[in-house]
Amino acid sequence: MPTYVYRCKRCGRIIEMERPFTESNAPPPKCECGSETARVFTPPLIQFIGPGFHVNDYKK
Repeated sequence: MPTYVYRCKRCGRIIEMERPFTESNAPPPKCECGSETARVFTPPLIQFIGPGFHVNDYKK
């Protein structure tokens, strides 16, 4: 399940929520202070481990 990150427009608090893909367009949650939040786009978490990933995974 993907994690969505939201930032409060008033206090700047960060809220992380796990939601299924079917709820990706659901309205953003409200902050604890009662203000609206906006979605923060973050880069995907990917990590290349090992000395040969570029040799094995990319065809010449």
